[in-house]
Amino acid sequence: MKAFPSLYVHFNKTTEMSEPRLVANSHDGMDLRDYFAAQIMPKMNWVNVELSAQESYRVADAMMKAREQ
Repeated sequence: MKAFPSLYVHFNKTTEMSEPRLVANSHDGMDLRDYFAAQIMPKMNWVNVELSAQESYRVADAMMKAREQ
């Protein structure tokens, strides 16, 4: 899932715009898991960068799991 999916607008042959819709499998945008991890990073203890990154993704994974409920 993308954090910032692209808005797709289709023009038909009569140049009338269709209703805007989100493209589910768009390749534009950051993965939501990465976005969550990036939001957590400023709160991490930067004594050990690798552990901070791992912990950020552990929390991001928990956030992704909570979204499923």
